[in-house]
Amino acid sequence: MQAFRTLAALVAFAAGLQTAQAQTTQDWPNRPVRLIVPFAAGGSTDVAARLVGDYLSRTTGQQFYVENRAGANGVIGMDAAAKSDPDGYTVLITADAVASNPHVYKVAHDPLKDLVPVVQLSRQPVVLVAHPSLGVNTLAELVALVKKEPGLRYATGSGQGSLTVYRSSAVWAGSFGMSRGTGLPFTTRPRYFSTSPCACFVSKSPTTTTVALLGT
Repeated sequence: MQAFRTLAALVAFAAGLQTAQAQTTQDWPNRPVRLIVPFAAGGSTDVAARLVGDYLSRTTGQQFYVENRAGANGVIGMDAAAKSDPDGYTVLITADAVASNPHVYKVAHDPLKDLVPVVQLSRQPVVLVAHPSLGVNTLAELVALVKKEPGLRYATGSGQGSLTVYRSSAVWAGSFGMSRGTGLPFTTRPRYFSTSPCACFVSKSPTTTTVALLGT
């Protein structure tokens, strides 16, 4: 199964935004533009935002800077973007969690009403990684090891409700011949809200072994 994370840019929406846009389109941007990334620095979303921001800064002559507002699988940063002034100077760079979060968390914004999609920036593959000490090179080898030695530590680079977590459940359920949502032979570690801290966790893990599903 091949899985991808979709990154997109969205801006805040409010009544009268189109009128304001018509008045300012010709001279936009005339001041710095904030790019809110609702995940920790160093993750795939953050890297994409910084690349886009650097390019726009060079081509427009105005600074496009990244502000990381991590927490609750992106809810904190998404809420900050949705509540910002709808003037085109705050842009949310986020993954597909913007669509799934309202079904899992209590959010103070409606992504369909409070945010306007601008452009899809990328589609990023989701990869399964393991500590080298585990000694596995394929999913089949990993499944065979876990069946033999249950309790392997497992982590994800996204929070509860993310499509990465959902896809991982589907992968494991299919691999172990179990219904999704039933107990799997893993010791689940706390979910990380970005690829970067999760990758650090895996790389620094002792020989007790760990695997993780990460967006790249």
